Amino acid sequence: FTQEKERQDGILRDENCRALLDILRGEMDRPGGGERTICAPLLLAGLHMLARASEACAALRENAGLTAVLPALHCMAQRYAEPLTVPELAALCHLSESYFRSLFRKHVGSTPLAYLTRMRMLAAAEALRDTDKPVAAIAADSGYADLSAFNRQFNRFYGLSPRDYRRG
Repeated sequence: FTQEKERQDGILRDENCRALLDILRGEMDRPGGGERTICAPLLLAGLHMLARASEACAALRENAGLTAVLPALHCMAQRYAEPLTVPELAALCHLSESYFRSLFRKHVGSTPLAYLTRMRMLAAAEALRDTDKPVAAIAADSGYADLSAFNRQFNRFYGLSPRDYRRG
């Protein structure tokens, strides 16, 4: 029991682990957050970090690449509806753009913009399912100023127009 408590205390004292846990907690507390697949990379990363963290430092070394892109993941989770660029996300992580892209793809499994688009599409689909908001308002809430661009992207992502998706 004492060893386990010391291990947990070490993990929770580590600022990167605390940041990851705060992001996970925030995502899970959002309406529908526990069911959203946009949480999957964060959840997997968190579980991986905590499961393998017999010593906090060892886990951080092993997951240094993921830890490095956490500020971008947090930013995207909070600000997915805003115009975000790869250079801006890389700067948040204090990485060059090319290294950021490489780490992000390796540890998250997609490019930063593909991940951001997925977050936007999942949020839009949820709004189409759960609200009566007009499609144009949902497009704007999801980060699309141009309704036709939103419709094209939604159709590419789901194979249906937003209106057909809503009809279900």
